[in-house]
Amino acid sequence: SISNMASPYTVASVSQKDQAMDLYRKLQTEEDTLGVELDQLLEQQSQIDVQISTFKRIIPNLQTLHSDSQGLSAAITKASMLAESISGKVRVLDTAKRNVYAALKRVDDIIDLKNCVDGVQQAMTSGNYEQAAVHIRRYLDLDETVLLESAVDATKGSTVSSSFSFLKKAEIE
Repeated sequence: SISNMASPYTVASVSQKDQAMDLYRKLQTEEDTLGVELDQLLEQQSQIDVQISTFKRIIPNLQTLHSDSQGLSAAITKASMLAESISGKVRVLDTAKRNVYAALKRVDDIIDLKNCVDGVQQAMTSGNYEQAAVHIRRYLDLDETVLLESAVDATKGSTVSSSFSFLKKAEIE
């Protein structure tokens, strides 16, 4: 603008042709400078328009992507909660499975104990002490503490206890 230029003249103070020419040259220089700046701004505007156009094309994709990512996040959260629920149920089933296997082992041991008692009684009655020794050996492999605890749990402690007493007595004889 004219006010920004360092000129001793103003349009109102110009009274001579030289002053007018000097002011005209300065105005012409400023117009040329402003023309160059305007060309640069117009050139930048085309680049900015291209970028804005690109953004306008990308924005719907970003909105879709945002929406899809929220849906995916919700699905992952739901899957995580479901996995945690299933994991808890699997832990419960594993505990039940261990308890069933332990119960089956105790039942097998009690059956072995009964077979040992029956085998020792038959072998002693028939005088077959070697066979009685085989049954006593099998009895010695059984865990008496576990069987007694199992029998107490099943309220048959006296039967298991008396079986152990019988086998201990037969072992001594």
